[in-house]
Amino acid sequence: MTDFKNLRPIALSDKPFIERLISLNPSEGCEANFANLFMWADSYKTQILSLGENSAIAYSGASKILHFPLGERPAPGLLAQIAEKFAGENLCPDGGVYDVPPDYAETFAGELGEKFEISERPEDFDYIYENQRLLSMEGKKLRKKRGLVKRFESDNPNFSCDNICSKNKADALSFMERMNSAKLESPIFNGIGAESGALARAFENFEDLGICGLILRAEAGEIAGAAVFSRINGSICTVHFEKSDASIKGAPQMLVLREAQAMINIGASFMNREQDLGLENLRRAKESLEPLRMYRRRRLRLKLK
Repeated sequence: MTDFKNLRPIALSDKPFIERLISLNPSEGCEANFANLFMWADSYKTQILSLGENSAIAYSGASKILHFPLGERPAPGLLAQIAEKFAGENLCPDGGVYDVPPDYAETFAGELGEKFEISERPEDFDYIYENQRLLSMEGKKLRKKRGLVKRFESDNPNFSCDNICSKNKADALSFMERMNSAKLESPIFNGIGAESGALARAFENFEDLGICGLILRAEAGEIAGAAVFSRINGSICTVHFEKSDASIKGAPQMLVLREAQAMINIGASFMNREQDLGLENLRRAKESLEPLRMYRRRRLRLKLK
């Protein structure tokens, strides 16, 4: 099953196969998404290994860790065998498995505990929001956001928000890269440069990946924000990238509201805004939007013999 000769970089041509596998066991987690895997493949040195017709596993060469298999879920004993083989090849020295679905970890806690150490890290959790609530912005915290949206509308009566398409794609990418260049270099994702690489890969393959995006323009047409997102499953979308000009009052809040509306328009009731990565400012920003729940993915590590 684990023939390492078939371990290879993830490619755009893998999209139909991987999306079919994901559909066999839909997830709310942002990692179970082909676009995410593909965009970050260069940064994470992501490779894919087919485990059969209905299962495959993604492997990050940068962090030397396995993703939980896509498609049919393996029994805990088989998962341990796969991790042991990757460890034996020194591809994943500690047999680490990332993005383990919480229901799988809870259902098989006893069996998994025989082979693995099971852990959860708050910085790994995804923030899940209800789009209709983001749109209405009800509640004490969200009312403050609504006030900022009204300020944006007042200051920018001629604002517009359009889908990213071939005509404005270059403008959206240029804006997002400019917002990145204004940030200090960060060790997250191996630095802002790595995120810019993922962003460029997303825009280079925008149509083929089937992703969606919005470009928000303030008064006189200047860009105030842009976002890129895609479906995880029929009811939830994940936000891949979101950049706004904080100097334009209310732009970040208006962008979130418009994302919620765009997702509702395509039938998605929920928004995944991904992890806070253990960064305090990012955590506060995500909490300020009052998440409905957290996607509490687990990690596994083989027990030392």
